[in-house]
Amino acid sequence: MKKLLSLLFILSVTCVLSFAQNGESKKEETNSNAPPPQLSDEMHTWMIGEWAGTTESNMGTSKDWEKMEWGLGKQYVITISQVK
Repeated sequence: MKKLLSLLFILSVTCVLSFAQNGESKKEETNSNAPPPQLSDEMHTWMIGEWAGTTESNMGTSKDWEKMEWGLGKQYVITISQVK
């Protein structure tokens, strides 16, 4: 589960960075004060919700919980994680 959470985090960061790079080429054409567009693609919508599981390692077992929700009118994904 810990690997899955790490993978989700890496994918989220990669997507955000790729959108940022794509937006740089269009900076001159758009208003720099305009809010970002909504994230409506499948990559982001499937992650929304609560996720729970356990992770076992040589250090013991942990209970993992993560909540992902939309922020600012679907412009951002907010991630809340808790590991016990």
